[in-house]
Amino acid sequence: MEELPQKCVDTGMGLERVQAIVEGLSDNYESSLFEQLGNFIDKRVKLNKKSMYVKKILLDHIRACCHLISDNVIPDRDGRGYVLRRILRRSSRFIYKFNIKEPFLYECAEVLCNASIDFPNLKKDMPKIIDTIKTEEIKYLKTLGKGIEIIDNYLKTHKSLSGDTVFNLYDTYGFPFEITEEIALEKNITIDKKAYQRL
Repeated sequence: MEELPQKCVDTGMGLERVQAIVEGLSDNYESSLFEQLGNFIDKRVKLNKKSMYVKKILLDHIRACCHLISDNVIPDRDGRGYVLRRILRRSSRFIYKFNIKEPFLYECAEVLCNASIDFPNLKKDMPKIIDTIKTEEIKYLKTLGKGIEIIDNYLKTHKSLSGDTVFNLYDTYGFPFEITEEIALEKNITIDKKAYQRL
């Protein structure tokens, strides 16, 4: 064993974790940081105990999106913009499964921005945040249903997703690979990842 040149440890003790501990909680998502948005999601999305993970995904992703857009990141095809686009689209797909097929995430963003005391810039940038999220939602929802339909139809005659199909979903319908991969995992099927990457 040798002494580290920098004597520090990354504990993962981010803001949300500190907040939960200060409030005597064991779950970050039950802290006051997420309370108002959590209540809003509970009223609007009918989740059972098994699907409560979707609520946590929404809480986490909406908060990240609001901060990214406030920092002047816009949905794009690469870099930070792609991260933003990907987490917005991932959120859309999860609530689409619960029959919410109209723009909804922008409403969540409004609740979060209004509830944000510690980050006044979120309230100040709220019109930009809401507009960016709603525009991206409208664009993606047009193609999300079509993409899911393509996957379901393809799987009627195949037991895995070909590289061609996965690439077509990405290139034509704006389906990030990670979302197709999640769907495949849920349906317990494989993807020809190498063929997709070649394309």
